[in-house]
Amino acid sequence: MKNVSGKFFGFLLGKNNFSGANNSEQKDSQLTDKVSSVEQSTALQNEKSSSCQHSEIDQTTNAISGKQFLCRQTNTANVACSQDDLESATDNKVLKTAINNELYSSFRGLMDKMKDIDVDMPPGLAGDMCKDIARGERRRLPTLRPAAVLAILSALSRNRLNSDGEKMTFFAMATALSASGKEAHQRYIKDILTTLNLQGMLCGKPRSDKNIMLDLYEHKDILYSIDEGHELFDKALSSTSNSCESGMGDLLLELKTSSLYTLSGNHARELSAPIIKSLKLLKDKSTVSDKDTQNIQDLEIRLSHIQNGMPHPFVSLISYSTPIKADFIVNLETILSGFVGRFYYWRGPDVRGKLLKKLESSSPCEDIIERCDRINGLDYQIEMSPDCDELMDQIVDYFEQDEMLNHEQLGAIYARGSEQIKQVASLLAVETGEISSEMLLYSTRIFIDNVNCYMEVLNKKLEHDENQVFDSVEKIVLNVSEKYGPVKKGFMANQIDKRNATVRKARKEKDSKYHYQLIDRLIESGLIVEVDGKLLHSKLSDVRDAA
Repeated sequence: MKNVSGKFFGFLLGKNNFSGANNSEQKDSQLTDKVSSVEQSTALQNEKSSSCQHSEIDQTTNAISGKQFLCRQTNTANVACSQDDLESATDNKVLKTAINNELYSSFRGLMDKMKDIDVDMPPGLAGDMCKDIARGERRRLPTLRPAAVLAILSALSRNRLNSDGEKMTFFAMATALSASGKEAHQRYIKDILTTLNLQGMLCGKPRSDKNIMLDLYEHKDILYSIDEGHELFDKALSSTSNSCESGMGDLLLELKTSSLYTLSGNHARELSAPIIKSLKLLKDKSTVSDKDTQNIQDLEIRLSHIQNGMPHPFVSLISYSTPIKADFIVNLETILSGFVGRFYYWRGPDVRGKLLKKLESSSPCEDIIERCDRINGLDYQIEMSPDCDELMDQIVDYFEQDEMLNHEQLGAIYARGSEQIKQVASLLAVETGEISSEMLLYSTRIFIDNVNCYMEVLNKKLEHDENQVFDSVEKIVLNVSEKYGPVKKGFMANQIDKRNATVRKARKEKDSKYHYQLIDRLIESGLIVEVDGKLLHSKLSDVRDAA
């Protein structure tokens, strides 16, 4: 993807692995190259004077509407870029800080350990389930398989706690092109849960926060597997939605981690009324059957949860959509609010796989069903292997660096890095009950790729914003040239400032010379020419020359 500056700095491992590729050798080579690139460039960085001008990135990616390009103040985002990128950014003081960071040696060790990881093939039961999903695909879609598997493992672990003593919930957004094979993954989730008599956990797309409450109190344990999931988030995040729709996002995040969920007085009274009525009818019957007794017990438990709160509510969610419809979810506001930081975002490849002429299997294999059945409903806590202690310390120390923890745009995501990594590692360990170093490294790798995904989406949006401003300013320059002819640079800059609110906002919040920078870019691109020391749009210059 091309960004505004013409360079894309990846996070840690460089290129985003949500590309649909399944070539481990290529990924390993890229990773190794990036490690060596950083080492080779350390000396080069230290030779640069602090008085040097900022790099192209620092010059051309100033704030648009109060936003900043991610790499401008991201020391970690620049660590693993290519040799060419490093050479073009040697004046970036932030990059110099990153390379000299005292934790770099630990970071390099983590990269070395992760270089052999295939992100499409998790270890243990999860990897075997990914292979099983492949048997039912009409088009190969390996990138999204782990998301479906982790959603299933989360549902099977509804009574368990992870290595931190937290619920094993899992929230994911999975996107791929339309007609690329997502339905096979959704079908697999339903088939596994139905075969294990857990179809009651599956709930359709909620339409309001009350809808979620009803699902919760009717089922207690919920897995939302949602097609066209962008519609849910559109309502939950839109400022124009009514309160019942906009409350869905906050409620889902609360239920993801809450140990006790309590209703407001009005909702409690509304949901209690029909249950109290049903209880009275059952208890007033002249003859109470065994089935009636069981129904009374179930209703009394439900009533207690409504009136006194539900302990350890379980809600997991996996949403399917297309990138063009779902990318709006990832923006600076949703990141800074903590909304996005609680999700994993899987993005499929940019091209569709070829249609397979023969379906290998239409249902999960018996071995997978039996293994899932054995872990279904277990209630003992996942433990971390003692062998993982040092590795986990390295991971925590890395993500707890001030530069990451308080990063202007991504700090809310980095702050949950260790938490998210341990959650996924715990889900991978549901069969063994113990997290291995392989599981921990895999979880770290997909978290890193997940941040890459967020960065790619944000960079793409910032590029779009920058291009919109650039096009708008070019039209202003053309209009000024048509009205006044050649003008001085200061006059042109003032006209741009007066006629474009986004430019004024960027000047106020980030760089007072932003309108001059835009003029310089128009000159460099050949859209503005100098005539006797003054500026004129190139279209009018061509007319003058022709005359």
